[in-house]
This record gives sequence, C-alpha cells and structure tokens, in this order.
Amino acid sequence: MSDKEDLTGLPYIENLLKEKACTKQEIYQMMKEVFDEFKEQLRDIAEHLKSTVTKKDHKVEISYKEEGAFEAHLKFSGDVLIFTMHSNIFSFDENHQIHQTK
Repeated sequence: MSDKEDLTGLPYIENLLKEKACTKQEIYQMMKEVFDEFKEQLRDIAEHLKSTVTKKDHKVEISYKEEGAFEAHLKFSGDVLIFTMHSNIFSFDENHQIHQTK
C-alpha cells in the first residue's frame, strides 16, 4: 500500500482481504500437491509392507485407505495412523520466539 492510499475503512479491508486470500490460495495449492504426493508414498509403503510382511504371517493386516482429499489411513493390524491435511495459515510477528529458533 502506498502512503497515498486510504489506510482505513472499506478500501483497507478490501486490500487486506485480497492480499491474504491470494497468499492463502497459493499456500493451499502447494500443500495440496505435497499432501497428494505424500498419500502416494503412503500407498506405496502399504503395498510394499503388505507384500513382504503378510508372506510371513497372513494374519497381519496392512492397508491404506483415503478418507476424502484431506485424510489418509495406514493400518497395521489393530493400529491405525491417521494423516490429515490442515490448511489454516497464519503468520507470527517478526519478534515472535519461533523466528529466533534455528
């Protein structure tokens, strides 16, 4: 925003929404692509383990299941690992402790 632009009222709100909406959509698209790749890897892992582990013991159940676009389950007999994609984004103030860690 330049110094000459209105920093109050509706124009300010409109500009802020435009900036945040664009950033949020960009991050969402990147996260979705990465999560889709991650689910492919989980599927491959499940298939590999299923083919190797169940040869030794057919009672061991190994499975992969997608629960919509944002959740995947990897099951090992009675245990289930649940992976979810959470798309809320936020930023920390530059002085926040998170920026001090290495």
